[in-house]
Amino acid sequence: MKSLRIVLAFVVFVSAMAGSISAQTTADAVIDEARKYIGTPYRAAGRTPKGFDCSGFTRYVYGKFGYDLSGSAPGQWHHGHNVQRSELQRGDLVFFGGRRKSRSIGHVGIVTDVNAEKGTFNFIHSSSKGVRISVSTEGYYVHRYIGARRLLDTEPRSARQIQVKDTKSEENVNTRTQQQPSRISKPLPPSDVVTRQQNQDVVRDNAIRDSIKAILSPTSEYRTKELTVTPEAEEFEDEE
Repeated sequence: MKSLRIVLAFVVFVSAMAGSISAQTTADAVIDEARKYIGTPYRAAGRTPKGFDCSGFTRYVYGKFGYDLSGSAPGQWHHGHNVQRSELQRGDLVFFGGRRKSRSIGHVGIVTDVNAEKGTFNFIHSSSKGVRISVSTEGYYVHRYIGARRLLDTEPRSARQIQVKDTKSEENVNTRTQQQPSRISKPLPPSDVVTRQQNQDVVRDNAIRDSIKAILSPTSEYRTKELTVTPEAEEFEDEE
């Protein structure tokens, strides 16, 4: 039994190492592919080697490895899974805000090197100066870092698959909402029921009005009747 546990533990360890090696090998390939386009000019909405914007560049590079990423930096944030800055690896996508104090994603690049001791990293991206490698400590990026996503240890998933999943979730929510019975609106009653109710209301109002008039009349027994104090009431008043 002990030998079996040792064997199983070894198999798990080997599998984990194999996955890590495979991801790292793919990361090397991704970075090598990205480096081919250093110097490519920046082009708004560019998605080809004739010119890239930031998300067009990452989309094109990862597309070579079976990943169909969204066409925008905010959209690419929904691929892979979140990674803490202290756990960054080569090949991770890193995201930056469009403005210094903004938390909305406006830029994306690919990590090429990590300095774990200093907590810094280099990344390749398409900036206004074209495809180049920058350092996380550069003044423009140091205050704009938002987070990172890892794709290389996950199944390649297309932007279409993400969109379809989100659409199905919305459809499920809408379906559940439609199935919930309304607590406010009620079916309208037939017209004869409405008429009968209105007549009953008129009769009731007239009866109340007549009763009030009778009470307020000078000859009303309620206004002329003398009130007498009962012995029980007198005893109660004496006690006070």
